[in-house]
Amino acid sequence: MTKPKTGGHPDLTMVNPCAAAIDIGSTMHMAAVNPDADAMPVRAFGTFTRDLHNLAAWFRSSGVTSVAMESTGVYRIPAFEILEAHGFEITRHGPARGAMIRCAGICLKWSRFSGQVSG
Repeated sequence: MTKPKTGGHPDLTMVNPCAAAIDIGSTMHMAAVNPDADAMPVRAFGTFTRDLHNLAAWFRSSGVTSVAMESTGVYRIPAFEILEAHGFEITRHGPARGAMIRCAGICLKWSRFSGQVSG
């Protein structure tokens, strides 16, 4: 059996290739999925209900089963509730440093390789 790719990190073992990440913002959410699952693995979504259902549909079509959510405020509540209603396992943690796109990518790597996100 071949070992899953680790994105240039030979000392890491991927434990959750079906993980996604989302950085929650007040006007948009940046989300990332496994680059092997989609030609455009990082996308921006609005914050309205329809946008959140579209996000959930994209996660589902990309084979996502768990989501690492970065959020510091109440903006996470609608996203959390809709993603949870769609059956995703959600792990929430505090803020990371840097731009939203970079943060979504960092959250995705952490959740795929460690199997958890803490904070």
